[in-house]
Amino acid sequence: MSKESIVAGDFGLVWQAAERWVAPGISTAIRAGLSGKVARRSGVVLIASDLIYLLMPGLAALGVEAKLHPFQGNANHLISAADEETEVCLLAFDGALELLPPEEIDDATPPPENSDPIILSHARLIKADDGRTYWHDGAGQMTSDLPEIFRGHFGYALTLDRANVKTSPRSIIAQEALCRWLEHSAAYPERAQREAEISDDSSLLAAAFLQETIKNRRDFASNRLRYAAQYFEAGQAIRAYDWLRQAVLAKWSLPAVADALLTPSSQHLSESVLRELVYLARAGTSTLKILAARRLTHEHHPDVLKTLHQLRFDQHPWVRAAARPLT
Repeated sequence: MSKESIVAGDFGLVWQAAERWVAPGISTAIRAGLSGKVARRSGVVLIASDLIYLLMPGLAALGVEAKLHPFQGNANHLISAADEETEVCLLAFDGALELLPPEEIDDATPPPENSDPIILSHARLIKADDGRTYWHDGAGQMTSDLPEIFRGHFGYALTLDRANVKTSPRSIIAQEALCRWLEHSAAYPERAQREAEISDDSSLLAAAFLQETIKNRRDFASNRLRYAAQYFEAGQAIRAYDWLRQAVLAKWSLPAVADALLTPSSQHLSESVLRELVYLARAGTSTLKILAARRLTHEHHPDVLKTLHQLRFDQHPWVRAAARPLT
């Protein structure tokens, strides 16, 4: 499988811009796993959190620092910053990225709409010359326009540079990536991998990433990742995610939490377990809030419903999404 199979149509220009800082020999599967490409179902529309919470952390794990800034329309300023050590990509969204929650939230406050905007287009900035700005569009074609027209095309700039901090050990990087897969699947089950044909690239890349991650290890978590890889290879993503959850939750050493999160949605939780998940959904890390919120959407206790309503205003788009009722 060629490297181009991952970048084509999937932030391809960002990958091209970052390429010179990615160490040679990094496989397609590792790129796809760390950047979360394998967490998405093939063909889904890219949204803001695909960039911010999947791609950008993945690039950081590969030694590339990516920063997202509002684009004020001054291409010359961006190009002056895009020296030999910096690349600039541009993005257009169908809505604002920031969400300011209302000061007072009650049961009658309607949750926000379109809080994770769609990415309409992305481009790679090339140069400003002869009174025109030049960039590569999503199809890889050179495009140019007058500065005053160019300003209207994009709302955000993504600057890329070599990361100045040492990357974490590979085992930690892989564990963090797998957490992001689970967070995404909890936030957007409709966007996560489904049962697929055995030839589906995302499933095969997911399997390859897990196999490269665990190698010959035979501990509890690694064995479950091995089972997950086998199901991904067979195109059975739902079963694969069951094993993936067990592996990731085992690393946390929180057996009571793991048991609650792994309890089938068809089984109602006890009062004590509900209290624990409500607490995690309100005060836990973003990962725990996302997973707890999704599990709580299957419960109808008044405290649960109140908590889920409050989470619909959280600053993290995946927390907001995980708190949505499933339809």
